[in-house]
Amino acid sequence: MEHVPIASNDGVLWQYDEMEALALIRALPGKPTAIVTFDEGATLLAANLRAQLDVPGARPDEILRYRDKLLMKRHVRAAGLKTPEADRLPQPGDWPSYTALAARFGPRMVIKPVDSAGTNAVHIVADEDAFTHAVKRSQQLSLDYEIETFAEGKLYHCDTIWSGDELLFTACTEYVAPTIEFQNGFPLGGRAMNPIPRCLRA
Repeated sequence: MEHVPIASNDGVLWQYDEMEALALIRALPGKPTAIVTFDEGATLLAANLRAQLDVPGARPDEILRYRDKLLMKRHVRAAGLKTPEADRLPQPGDWPSYTALAARFGPRMVIKPVDSAGTNAVHIVADEDAFTHAVKRSQQLSLDYEIETFAEGKLYHCDTIWSGDELLFTACTEYVAPTIEFQNGFPLGGRAMNPIPRCLRA
Protein backbone atom coordinates (compact mmCIF):
# COMPACT_ATOMS: atom_id res chain seq x y z
CA MET A 1 0.00 0.00 0.00
CA GLU A 2 1.30 3.45 -0.93
CA HIS A 3 0.26 6.78 0.54
CA VAL A 4 -0.33 9.94 -1.48
CA PRO A 5 -0.08 13.35 0.23
CA ILE A 6 -3.31 15.32 0.73
CA ALA A 7 -3.35 18.42 -1.45
CA SER A 8 -6.41 19.97 0.23
CA ASN A 9 -9.13 19.13 2.74
CA ASP A 10 -12.18 21.40 2.85
CA GLY A 11 -13.68 19.63 5.84
CA VAL A 12 -15.77 17.18 3.83
CA LEU A 13 -13.87 16.08 0.73
CA TRP A 14 -10.16 15.35 0.50
CA GLN A 15 -8.09 16.08 -2.59
CA TYR A 16 -4.82 14.24 -3.21
CA ASP A 17 -1.59 15.27 -4.88
CA GLU A 18 -2.08 14.31 -8.53
CA MET A 19 1.61 14.37 -9.48
CA GLU A 20 2.50 12.11 -6.53
CA ALA A 21 -0.26 9.68 -7.48
CA LEU A 22 0.90 9.69 -11.10
CA ALA A 23 4.50 9.01 -10.08
CA LEU A 24 3.47 6.08 -7.87
CA ILE A 25 1.42 4.48 -10.64
CA ARG A 26 4.17 4.93 -13.20
CA ALA A 27 6.58 3.21 -10.81
CA LEU A 28 4.46 0.04 -10.84
CA PRO A 29 5.89 -2.93 -12.75
CA GLY A 30 3.05 -2.86 -15.31
CA LYS A 31 0.50 -0.44 -16.71
CA PRO A 32 -2.80 -0.54 -14.78
CA THR A 33 -5.86 -1.87 -16.58
CA ALA A 34 -8.25 0.28 -14.53
CA ILE A 35 -8.24 3.18 -12.06
CA VAL A 36 -11.18 3.10 -9.67
CA THR A 37 -12.10 5.23 -6.66
CA PHE A 38 -14.86 4.88 -4.08
CA ASP A 39 -14.18 8.37 -2.66
CA GLU A 40 -16.39 11.15 -4.07
CA GLY A 41 -13.61 13.70 -3.67
CA ALA A 42 -11.20 11.65 -5.77
CA THR A 43 -13.41 11.03 -8.82
CA LEU A 44 -11.84 13.85 -10.83
CA LEU A 45 -8.35 12.78 -9.74
CA ALA A 46 -9.05 9.26 -11.02
CA ALA A 47 -10.30 10.65 -14.33
CA ASN A 48 -7.20 12.83 -14.73
CA LEU A 49 -4.96 9.84 -14.02
CA ARG A 50 -6.83 7.71 -16.57
CA ALA A 51 -6.39 10.40 -19.20
CA GLN A 52 -2.68 10.85 -18.53
CA LEU A 53 -1.99 7.11 -18.45
CA ASP A 54 -4.39 6.23 -21.31
CA VAL A 55 -6.35 3.84 -19.10
CA PRO A 56 -9.97 3.04 -20.09
CA GLY A 57 -12.73 4.77 -18.17
CA ALA A 58 -14.44 8.12 -17.69
CA ARG A 59 -12.41 11.18 -18.64
CA PRO A 60 -12.32 14.56 -16.83
CA ASP A 61 -14.93 16.20 -19.09
CA GLU A 62 -17.35 13.36 -18.27
CA ILE A 63 -16.71 13.57 -14.51
CA LEU A 64 -16.84 17.36 -14.21
CA ARG A 65 -20.61 17.46 -14.74
CA TYR A 66 -20.95 15.35 -11.57
CA ARG A 67 -18.58 17.57 -9.57
CA ASP A 68 -19.16 21.13 -10.85
CA LYS A 69 -22.55 22.39 -9.64
CA LEU A 70 -22.74 25.00 -12.41
CA LEU A 71 -22.27 22.34 -15.07
CA MET A 72 -24.86 20.19 -13.31
CA LYS A 73 -27.41 23.00 -13.54
CA ARG A 74 -26.54 23.55 -17.20
CA HIS A 75 -27.30 19.90 -17.99
CA VAL A 76 -30.50 19.99 -15.93
CA ARG A 77 -31.68 23.10 -17.82
CA ALA A 78 -30.85 21.41 -21.12
CA ALA A 79 -33.22 18.61 -20.08
CA GLY A 80 -36.02 21.16 -19.71
CA LEU A 81 -36.04 21.50 -15.91
CA LYS A 82 -35.94 24.79 -14.03
CA THR A 83 -32.83 25.78 -12.06
CA PRO A 84 -31.98 28.86 -9.98
CA GLU A 85 -30.13 31.77 -11.56
CA ALA A 86 -26.46 31.01 -10.88
CA ASP A 87 -22.93 32.02 -11.80
CA ARG A 88 -19.33 31.39 -10.81
CA LEU A 89 -17.75 33.86 -8.38
CA PRO A 90 -14.18 35.16 -8.58
CA GLN A 91 -11.83 34.68 -5.62
CA PRO A 92 -13.52 35.82 -2.36
CA GLY A 93 -11.53 39.06 -2.09
CA ASP A 94 -12.75 40.07 -5.56
CA TRP A 95 -16.47 39.39 -5.15
CA PRO A 96 -18.85 42.16 -6.28
CA SER A 97 -20.72 44.02 -3.55
CA TYR A 98 -23.83 42.60 -1.90
CA THR A 99 -25.92 45.32 -3.58
CA ALA A 100 -24.59 44.45 -7.03
CA LEU A 101 -25.16 40.71 -6.54
CA ALA A 102 -28.64 41.23 -5.03
CA ALA A 103 -29.66 43.22 -8.10
CA ARG A 104 -29.09 40.10 -10.20
CA PHE A 105 -29.82 37.19 -7.86
CA GLY A 106 -32.37 38.74 -5.49
CA PRO A 107 -31.96 39.89 -1.87
CA ARG A 108 -31.60 36.30 -0.60
CA MET A 109 -28.75 34.35 -2.18
CA VAL A 110 -26.84 31.11 -1.69
CA ILE A 111 -23.04 31.17 -1.86
CA LYS A 112 -21.40 27.74 -1.91
CA PRO A 113 -18.36 25.81 -3.13
CA VAL A 114 -18.64 24.58 -6.70
CA ASP A 115 -17.53 21.02 -5.91
CA SER A 116 -17.81 20.26 -2.19
CA ALA A 117 -20.56 18.35 -0.37
CA GLY A 118 -22.55 18.14 2.85
CA THR A 119 -23.47 21.87 2.78
CA ASN A 120 -19.90 22.55 3.88
CA ALA A 121 -18.96 26.25 3.58
CA VAL A 122 -22.44 27.10 2.28
CA HIS A 123 -23.82 30.55 3.17
CA ILE A 124 -27.38 31.81 2.85
CA VAL A 125 -27.03 35.57 2.52
CA ALA A 126 -29.91 37.98 3.00
CA ASP A 127 -28.19 41.22 4.06
CA GLU A 128 -24.89 43.08 4.00
CA ASP A 129 -23.69 41.69 7.35
CA ALA A 130 -24.27 38.07 6.30
CA PHE A 131 -22.49 38.77 3.02
CA THR A 132 -19.45 40.25 4.82
CA HIS A 133 -19.34 37.16 7.05
CA ALA A 134 -19.48 34.88 4.00
CA VAL A 135 -16.61 36.74 2.36
CA LYS A 136 -14.42 36.45 5.47
CA ARG A 137 -15.16 32.74 5.95
CA SER A 138 -14.65 31.96 2.27
CA GLN A 139 -11.25 33.69 2.22
CA GLN A 140 -10.06 31.06 4.72
CA LEU A 141 -10.60 28.20 2.25
CA SER A 142 -8.98 27.69 -1.15
CA LEU A 143 -12.20 26.81 -2.98
CA ASP A 144 -14.06 27.89 -6.10
CA TYR A 145 -17.46 29.40 -5.29
CA GLU A 146 -20.75 29.90 -7.07
CA ILE A 147 -23.72 32.09 -6.24
CA GLU A 148 -27.36 31.35 -6.95
CA THR A 149 -30.83 32.67 -6.24
CA PHE A 150 -32.35 31.21 -3.06
CA ALA A 151 -35.16 28.78 -3.88
CA GLU A 152 -38.01 28.05 -1.45
CA GLY A 153 -39.43 24.55 -1.27
CA LYS A 154 -38.95 21.00 -0.04
CA LEU A 155 -35.57 19.35 -0.43
CA TYR A 156 -35.17 15.88 -1.89
CA HIS A 157 -32.28 13.51 -2.50
CA CYS A 158 -32.29 10.86 -5.20
CA ASP A 159 -29.79 8.06 -5.85
CA THR A 160 -29.74 6.49 -9.29
CA ILE A 161 -27.70 3.98 -11.22
CA TRP A 162 -27.41 4.31 -14.98
CA SER A 163 -25.97 2.02 -17.63
CA GLY A 164 -25.60 4.14 -20.74
CA ASP A 165 -29.07 5.57 -21.35
CA GLU A 166 -30.80 2.91 -19.23
CA LEU A 167 -31.90 3.73 -15.68
CA LEU A 168 -31.32 0.61 -13.58
CA PHE A 169 -32.12 1.81 -10.07
CA THR A 170 -33.65 4.81 -8.33
CA ALA A 171 -34.53 5.65 -4.71
CA CYS A 172 -35.54 9.06 -3.37
CA THR A 173 -35.89 10.62 0.07
CA GLU A 174 -37.32 13.86 1.41
CA TYR A 175 -34.94 15.57 3.85
CA VAL A 176 -36.29 16.02 7.38
CA ALA A 177 -34.55 19.41 7.65
CA PRO A 178 -32.67 21.74 5.32
CA THR A 179 -29.22 20.21 4.86
CA ILE A 180 -27.49 23.43 5.90
CA GLU A 181 -28.96 22.90 9.38
CA PHE A 182 -26.62 19.90 9.75
CA GLN A 183 -24.02 22.49 10.75
CA ASN A 184 -26.33 23.43 13.66
CA GLY A 185 -26.85 19.88 14.94
CA PHE A 186 -29.90 18.81 12.90
CA PRO A 187 -29.88 15.28 11.40
CA LEU A 188 -28.66 14.91 7.84
CA GLY A 189 -31.18 12.36 6.63
CA GLY A 190 -34.56 11.90 5.08
CA ARG A 191 -37.78 9.92 4.83
CA ALA A 192 -37.81 7.25 2.15
CA MET A 193 -40.42 8.18 -0.44
CA ASN A 194 -40.49 4.58 -1.63
CA PRO A 195 -39.20 2.15 1.03
CA ILE A 196 -38.56 -0.54 -1.60
CA PRO A 197 -36.21 0.91 -4.24
CA ARG A 198 -37.32 -0.32 -7.62
CA CYS A 199 -35.01 -1.96 -10.08
CA LEU A 200 -36.31 -0.95 -13.48
CA ARG A 201 -34.61 -3.91 -15.16
CA ALA A 202 -36.68 -6.49 -13.25
